[in-house]
Amino acid sequence: FFYKCEGQACREMSIRSELNSIRTWLEAVAPTDLIEQLPQLNAKLHDLLGVVRHRDLEIYFAVYGLVYGLSALLKVPVKVLSKFNEISTLLFRLSVGEGSDRPIVNLSDECALQFVTAIERLLTNLPYCQEIFLHNDSMPIIAHTFSIVLGILRSPQDIKPRLQALRAVSALVQYTKPRNDLADAWALRAVCLSKIFPGFSQCLFATIVGEKGRSSVVKASALRVWASLIESCLGDKSTSCIESLTKENFVKLGLSEFTQWRHDAASRIQPLVRKCMETLSSNVIDLSSSAVERLDHAVVDFASSICVACSMCLNQQEAYHKLQDDLVCSLIIVATKSHSPLRQERVIADPKSDSASASALFHLSKLSQNSIASRCAVNGFEYIRKLAFGVLTRSSSELNSLLDFASDGRACAMLLKRMCGLVELLHTDGVGFLIESGDCLESLCRTIIRFLTFDLDNMRLTDQLSVELTDLPSSEMAPVVPVHLFQKFFKYFRQPAILNDAERVVIALTSTCANFDDVSQILMDLLTTTELQPATLQLLSASVCGLALSSGEPSEKISLVTSLFDRLSAEHNFLDMSDPTVDTTTPQGTSALVSSWPAGKQGTYASTALPLGDRSIVSSTHNLKERTLKACLFIELLATASQVRVYLFLPLPNIYTT
Repeated sequence: FFYKCEGQACREMSIRSELNSIRTWLEAVAPTDLIEQLPQLNAKLHDLLGVVRHRDLEIYFAVYGLVYGLSALLKVPVKVLSKFNEISTLLFRLSVGEGSDRPIVNLSDECALQFVTAIERLLTNLPYCQEIFLHNDSMPIIAHTFSIVLGILRSPQDIKPRLQALRAVSALVQYTKPRNDLADAWALRAVCLSKIFPGFSQCLFATIVGEKGRSSVVKASALRVWASLIESCLGDKSTSCIESLTKENFVKLGLSEFTQWRHDAASRIQPLVRKCMETLSSNVIDLSSSAVERLDHAVVDFASSICVACSMCLNQQEAYHKLQDDLVCSLIIVATKSHSPLRQERVIADPKSDSASASALFHLSKLSQNSIASRCAVNGFEYIRKLAFGVLTRSSSELNSLLDFASDGRACAMLLKRMCGLVELLHTDGVGFLIESGDCLESLCRTIIRFLTFDLDNMRLTDQLSVELTDLPSSEMAPVVPVHLFQKFFKYFRQPAILNDAERVVIALTSTCANFDDVSQILMDLLTTTELQPATLQLLSASVCGLALSSGEPSEKISLVTSLFDRLSAEHNFLDMSDPTVDTTTPQGTSALVSSWPAGKQGTYASTALPLGDRSIVSSTHNLKERTLKACLFIELLATASQVRVYLFLPLPNIYTT
C-alpha cells in the first residue's frame, strides 16, 4: 500500500528509501561494477535533483560524496563543472525557489559535513576532467556554491564541518593548478581566482581573528588555506607566466584589469595580514601551550610560504613592501621564543625538531641569504635585523603603554619575554646597533625598570638575608647568575620567572665590554631618580653578569666592575640606614619605625600597632622599607660582583669584602 500511495509523504519516503539503497550499494560496490553503473547512477542523481527536499539533503550529499570519491580513486572522467551547476541549481531551488521550506543556511552539522565533503571530493576529480573548470562564465556558479561552503565555515558549527569546509576551499586552489606549463592557463587561473579572492579572504580573516577562544585547529588550517589562495593570485609562477605572454594574449585574457587589481589588492591585503598577525601574537595568553605552538607553526608556514612563493611581487612592487615587512616580522616574533641568535651563516634545519620557533629561525636564515631586501640597498641579514629592532622598540612602547592602565600582568609578561627573545635574537652585532641608537636603549631600560617597580606594601623582611654560595661558578658550564638574597614583591607581577626575563634582557644587552660600559652608564644616570633606584640596582646586578659572560679580557672586565663600584660609592651610600626625617635620639622615635616593620620584629619601647592618623609615621615606615630594600639590593650587587671575580679566576679585592 505504501509504495502505491500517490501522496507527498509517500513520495518523500520513496526518495529517502531510494537514496539509502544507493548509499548502501556504494559502500559495498566493487570498482569494476561502479565503472559500469556510473552513467546510470549519474542519470539517477540528476533525476532526483528536482525532487530532493531539505530533509533529504544529508543523505543526498552523502551519496554524492561517495560517488565522486570513488570516481576520483578510479580516475574516471567526470564533468566537474556540470556537477557544480547541478549543486548550485539545487541550492538555489531550496533557498529561494518554489517549495522552499526553510533557508538553506540552516544545515545541521551532519548535513553540512556531508555537503562540504561532497564538494571536496568532486574537486579531486579535476585532474581527470577534460573540460575547462575555471573561466569567466563558470565563476558565478563556483562563487554561489562556495558561498554556502564559506557560510558553514563562519557559522557556529561543530569543528568537523568547519575543517571540512576549509579542505574544500583548499581543494579548489590545489586542483585548479594547470597540468602543464602553458602561460595562458596559469594566467587564466590567477584571473579567475582573483574574482573570488576578496570574499574568501574576508571570510578566512574573520575565521582567524574574529573568534577568540574558538578552536586553534580551525585557525591554523584557515591560515594555511589563505596562504595558498594568496599564492594563487600573487605567486611567482603566475607572475612570470603573465610577463611572458604576448600582447595579443595579454589583452585577450583581460589581464590589464587583473594587473590593476593586483596593484590595488596590496592596500587591502596588507592591513588584514597585519591585523591577523597582531591578533594571533597577542591572544596567546588565553590559549594552552599546545594551541600556541599549533598557531605558531601555522604562522611560520603562512609567512614563509608567501615570502618564498610571492617574492617577485613582494620585492618588485612598492605597494607590497609593507606586506613583506609584516610577514618577516611575524617570523621574527615566533623566532624570539627560541632565545637563539640569528646568524648570517645558513642554519641547518633539524628534522627531529618540532619547535615552531626553531622553524621560524630556520626560515629567517634562509631569507637572509636571498635578495629579499634589494629594495632597501642592504643584504637580507641586515634587513631582517632592522625589522627585529623595530619589533623590539614597538614591544617596549606597547609594554610601557600597558603599564599606564595597570593591564593584565600576563600581557605585560608576554611582551617582556618577547623583548628578551628579540635582544637575544639580535645577538652581539644587533645589540651594538641598538646601543648606537642611544635614546632607544634608554627608553628600553626605563620601560624594564618601570615594570620592575617594587611593591613595598607587601614586602616583608622577616627572615635574615641568606644565600648558599658554596657552589660558586668555576667554568663556562656554570655561568654567573644574579644573586637573590630575599623574596621580592613587584607591583605588576608575582611570578619570579618574569624577573628572570628582565634580567636576561640586560644580560644580553651587555654582551661585550663596550656594551656594558654604555648600559651601565645609562643605569647609573637613572640612579639619580630616587623612585627608580631599587629596580635600577636590580638591573645593575644583571649587567655585571652579562659582563662576566661577554667577550673580552678578564682584566678589562674587572676594571669595569671596579670603576662601577667606585662611582657607586662616590655618588650613593645605599648601606646608610639613617633617616634624616626621624629623630632617632629618643626611644620613641626609634620604636615608631622598628616596632611596625619588619612584621614580627617588635620593638622594646612601644606597641606594634601603627596609629592610622599619624601620617608622618606611615611615611617614615615607607622610607625605612625603601632604604632597607636598597641596602639589600646593593648587597646582592656586591655578591654578584664577587661571583664574577671567582668566575674569572681572579682574587677578590679588599674593597667591599665585609
